[in-house]
Amino acid sequence: MTEKITDPEQQTHLTVDDLIKMVAGFTPTVDDITPCLAFELDDSLAGELLDVAGVFAGVKPAAMIALGWGGQTDLLLSAFRERAVVDGITVLETPNNSGTSLVFSRDPEVAARIKSLMTDFLVQNKADEQYDTEIGTLLGYPKEAVKRYVQNKIDRGDYDLVRWYQTPAGQDFLRRYVNKKEGV
Repeated sequence: MTEKITDPEQQTHLTVDDLIKMVAGFTPTVDDITPCLAFELDDSLAGELLDVAGVFAGVKPAAMIALGWGGQTDLLLSAFRERAVVDGITVLETPNNSGTSLVFSRDPEVAARIKSLMTDFLVQNKADEQYDTEIGTLLGYPKEAVKRYVQNKIDRGDYDLVRWYQTPAGQDFLRRYVNKKEGV
């Protein structure tokens, strides 16, 4: 098991190898890795970095992380991309809600399917129970966790909202909202 870095002298730079060793040795949390970094992480970014490290450590089938965080995060992602070539891990760029994400997977077909699902989601506004179940499964989340995630979205009415946006009334609302935001 890899021990947590506690020496302040060593807490300035966390390498890709450090992340991979941490994930392979135990299940780290945001609290485990944040003190090792020379910058603050928000919880979602820390989780995404741990997911990517999990692919390299062989404990996750795939991971997805958004680009554009800047600073040391971009350096870590660049190092992950370089390491992926050596380790035979597929890395694909895919669109997301706010730009671009990277998909990492040891299986090129899984990476391609995630990219396809993300493209369908953004281009066709195709988000439903089947979409969330498939993408959650491809990313390696436990079956019960995926079911609970989907059920929570059903309970909140998220899928109904997406379906409403696809109706003429929803499209009209979106058009007016975008025009108002753009000052048209």
